[in-house]
Order: sequence, then structure tokens, then C-alpha cells
Amino acid sequence: GTGDNTLTLTALDVVELSSTSNVLRVNGNEGDRIVGLSSGWDDGGIHGKFHTYTQGEAVLLVGVNVATDFPNIV
Repeated sequence: GTGDNTLTLTALDVVELSSTSNVLRVNGNEGDRIVGLSSGWDDGGIHGKFHTYTQGEAVLLVGVNVATDFPNIV
């Protein structure tokens, strides 16, 4: 999208987005950010062009140019 965008979500949001997958991939650019409202996300590091975060069954793949703000990253 145009401008700086913010996505706010919980692990439950990620799981409930689809009945076939618990993975959400977020592309973005500098100025965009994701705010995680639930604590306990595990930082899986960077793989390719995405930073991987997991919590339970939820998997969040965040483009490396997107800023993240998660409480209590493990």
C-alpha cells in the first residue's frame, strides 16, 4: 500500500484467518510495522526475505523491511 501501514494482531488472529493454514505472510516496506498484541512469540530468525515468528500453531512470516513490535519475544 501507499504510506506507512500498521497491522495489529494476535496469534489467534493468525490461526483463525484460514481453515487450511496457520501461516500468515506479510510483505511490506520500510515504514510499515506489525504490532503483536499477544505475548510469547518465539523469534525464529530470518529465512530468505522473511523474519519468522511463532506462537503455538500460529506462524507469522514478516518481510525483513517491516518493523515489528511484539511483547516478550522469546
